[in-house]
Amino acid sequence: MKKFIFLSLLAALPLVSQESSLPEWPEPGEDAARYTTRDTTALSIMGWGVALAVGIVSLVCLIKNHPAPSTTN
Repeated sequence: MKKFIFLSLLAALPLVSQESSLPEWPEPGEDAARYTTRDTTALSIMGWGVALAVGIVSLVCLIKNHPAPSTTN
């Protein structure tokens, strides 16, 4: 069965147009916009991560830890 599928795909290969697999070249301004939004998103995610980490650390440091009551006499 695998040989049949392989041979079928091999036989169909010349029928598929190769032009559809070529990427279209974007306009020069489009790349700048894509990179700007990607960089902005990455910086936002990093900022939220750092802010959450600082918040959690500060809460852990500010909460007073009370020792557990001893049950030994």
